[in-house]
Amino acid sequence: MAKSKKSKKTNTVALIAAVLVVVGLILVIVGMSIDWVVGGDRMFNLGDLADSNELYAKIAEESLPGYDAMTAFIYITMVLAIITLIGAAAGLVIKLKLIKLITAIAGALTIVGAVLTVVFAYTFCNADETKLFLLVTECAPAVGAWLLTVGGVIAGLGGLGCAAKS
Repeated sequence: MAKSKKSKKTNTVALIAAVLVVVGLILVIVGMSIDWVVGGDRMFNLGDLADSNELYAKIAEESLPGYDAMTAFIYITMVLAIITLIGAAAGLVIKLKLIKLITAIAGALTIVGAVLTVVFAYTFCNADETKLFLLVTECAPAVGAWLLTVGGVIAGLGGLGCAAKS
């Protein structure tokens, strides 16, 4: 018996949504790998910020304001995007409501994690201690923070689409 047009359309939409999850996860990983913060004419990647935070912690016995929350949500977003990808892939093959539910929840949490990451990046950049310690007068999230955020939102929306259409 041939598949109905509606079934083929649903499978195509679910496949497109799964591709969005893959693209989103790639953007998340690229965002983590490139410049994260811009200060004046200087760029800082996550490794630079980790080194600065470690040195600051030795002096002040605490982390730079917002650093811990920012880095936690970077990794939370990445892990949730991976879970979303696994759920989306599994949902294309195994038609269980539990997989759809897990994929939908992971997708929604990926979006929330991505948005919170950029919020905490701004918190980190706007702290006077951060500017002083990085020797800059202005500080803002760079392209890496924005790629991670956009990638997380794309992955999350793809996961929600997969959950709805698979």
